[in-house]
Amino acid sequence: IAIIRNEDQPKQELIRRFDLSDAQAEAILELKLRQLAKLEEIKIRGEQDDLEKERDELEKILGSNARLKTLVKKELKGVVAEYGDARRSPLVNRSEARAFAEKELISTDPVTVVLSEKGWIRAAKGHEVDAAALSYKSGDGLLAAVPGRSNQNVIVLDSTGRAYSLAAHTLPSARGQGEPLTGRVNAPSGATFTGLIMGEGKGQVLLATDAGYGFVAEIAELESKNKAGKAAVTIPKGGR
Repeated sequence: IAIIRNEDQPKQELIRRFDLSDAQAEAILELKLRQLAKLEEIKIRGEQDDLEKERDELEKILGSNARLKTLVKKELKGVVAEYGDARRSPLVNRSEARAFAEKELISTDPVTVVLSEKGWIRAAKGHEVDAAALSYKSGDGLLAAVPGRSNQNVIVLDSTGRAYSLAAHTLPSARGQGEPLTGRVNAPSGATFTGLIMGEGKGQVLLATDAGYGFVAEIAELESKNKAGKAAVTIPKGGR
C-alpha cells in the first residue's frame, strides 16, 4: 500500500521489492487500495489471534507447576535427542557411606612405648629405639619397652595384677622424660607398675606369677576403658 501511494513508479518497485512478475505487479495495481487495506487487516488480525492464543497458553503453563514441569521435561528431551551423546564420565555405584570410628582415622606408625622404674611413660617413633639410652629423671631408669603401632593400645600391668589401657597416640614424646602413669590411671594404694603389653587385639600373651602359675590370654581381654583398669592376674600374697 505504501509503495502504491508513495512511489512514482510503483509497478517497477513492486517487481523489485517482492520479486514479482510483470503480470503479478499489474494485478496488484488494478486492485483498489481499499481491497489491499482489507487484506492487510485480515493478516494483522490473524497474527493477533495467534499471539492471544500463545499468551493464553503461556499463562496456563505459568499458573500450573504440573504444566511447567511437563514443558521443561519435553524441552529437555528434545535437547537430548538433538544434541546428546554418550556419557563421558562413568557412573559408579559405591557402597553405603558409614561413619569411621576415631581409632580408624589414627595413623599406624611404628612406635616404642617406654616405661621407667618410677612409673613414667612415653612413646618414641619407630622400633629401632635404644630405650636404655633415653634421658631419665635422677634416680630413675628403664623398666620396660614394647614395640607397637600408634593406633594400638598399650596395656600396663601393676604389682596387684591389674591391667590398664592407654592409647599409644596420646602418650608424650620420648624426646622428653614422659609423664607419670598415676596421672592417667587409678592404681591401688601401694601398687607399682611392672610391665607393658602391646599388639593386635587377637594376639595372645602368656601371663604368669612367680609362684609358677600362668595362662594365655588375648590382648583384647586385658583392655579396659576404666581408669581403675581390670583384674588380669590373681597374685598370691607376697607374690608378683
